[in-house]
Amino acid sequence: MRAFWKRHRIEVVFALLVFAVHGYFYSGQGGNQNARLDGIYAVVENGRFEIDPFVEPPGGKSNTVDWSKANGHFYPNKAPGTVLVGIPYYALLSYVETWMGLDPTAFELAHWNAYLINLWLSVGFGALAAGMFVGWLLRQCPDQPAAALSISAVCFFGTLVFPFDSQIWGTTTAAYFIVFAWVFCQSARWGPARHFAVGTSLGMAVLFDYAAIVPVGFFCIYYALDANTKPHLPRLLMGALPIAMVLLGYHKWVFGSFFTHAAANTNEIFRTPGSGGEFFGPVRPDILWKLLFSKYRGLFYFMPVLGFIVPGAIFLYRAGHRIETLVCIAGIVASLLFISSFNGWFGGSATGPRYLISSLPYCFLLLGGLRFANAAWKKAFYAVGGLCAFQMFAIAAVGTAMSAHVRDPLRRVYRRFFDARFGMFDAPVRNFSELTHEQWAMTKFNLGQMIGLREFASLVPVVVLAILLSLWLRSLIGRKAEEAAHTEADTEKTD
Repeated sequence: MRAFWKRHRIEVVFALLVFAVHGYFYSGQGGNQNARLDGIYAVVENGRFEIDPFVEPPGGKSNTVDWSKANGHFYPNKAPGTVLVGIPYYALLSYVETWMGLDPTAFELAHWNAYLINLWLSVGFGALAAGMFVGWLLRQCPDQPAAALSISAVCFFGTLVFPFDSQIWGTTTAAYFIVFAWVFCQSARWGPARHFAVGTSLGMAVLFDYAAIVPVGFFCIYYALDANTKPHLPRLLMGALPIAMVLLGYHKWVFGSFFTHAAANTNEIFRTPGSGGEFFGPVRPDILWKLLFSKYRGLFYFMPVLGFIVPGAIFLYRAGHRIETLVCIAGIVASLLFISSFNGWFGGSATGPRYLISSLPYCFLLLGGLRFANAAWKKAFYAVGGLCAFQMFAIAAVGTAMSAHVRDPLRRVYRRFFDARFGMFDAPVRNFSELTHEQWAMTKFNLGQMIGLREFASLVPVVVLAILLSLWLRSLIGRKAEEAAHTEADTEKTD
């Protein structure tokens, strides 16, 4: 254990920082989150995938419109990853609470259980991905540990993975599994077996988010094009096969066909009659513009630091990582084209282009190209990254579930943030829809509010914790630089 700590202490502390800051905020539930949670509750409590008690409860109100109907029953209209991976966690949680004489279905526990499930499904995987990503960058540029840490910090705090970790969306977890796949791919010390882990990770990405099939497909193209990975493509496919069987088996079990996905029989309000499969149409330039630059859902408006993927790609390409660079660019462009043809491209009640989150790992890799940049480029990148981190912090504090009718969500986020109005969207917890003002406040929160702090005071603990962990990381980076210098000096003496 001591050897592991010495070797991976920066990764561990950075993962702890991501877990603490991302997990400090909980944006509550909406129809999207409730559909996923209902699926978890239904299996653990009733032994069935049907979420009928939550969509058509006797004498009550539905807690979600995000359902699919098959064989006269309702099911979540989502990729099943959040449900399937959430089931064992909630089963353990429910067992422990019941053993303690508590009722996990009562409101007092139910809203905390929803938060804890999100810690497992979103924040936990995010922290693990952050630790693995910074570890990979540290190996890529051992003489620049500060740059590796700073680039990683911008990726995990200056992009939408940060605020969207505050709710169960599935897209952030899909993105994290693509990060896992990349790190496994590049970790030569694990031998050929690592390629099975790559395939499993890519399969899990699609299990959590159907739209991840696009970036996952380009990851497979990378394997087919790169001379070092091409011989291992069969291993990747074999690693993905068990997850593919789980996904297809779920479709068969619930919807009657291996290839009938969860959205096929969805609520009619999400369909567009006459379009491809009632969901897709032609690629529209105006939608592409909105996804890239608009105040409504613009990728670069919400995350201007992503503008640095252009110089990052140039630096990466010039450093000899040509296939990697071109595949990343192609994967981002393909995801943009795919989502722009989708009738729900705007992502419903959300702040930012949430359907593009699963392609962010490719942006991370291109931003990683800035490790080859000069000091001026890095300083500009860190400055814009800091601005984006504050922007993401504000979204996390206020909440991601902005009404789809708000034309400038970021402006409203800032207005609410500086008015200290944190938490935005009221939605039922299970079937609890008649709540007091105090209970509604408990359905979306930051942890400071849960210990009685109000307004901006509720943000003080997470800011202090972030500063302390950042200072710890800074000292670890300094120590690592000193160790590298000593090692180099010893090598010169030996020579």
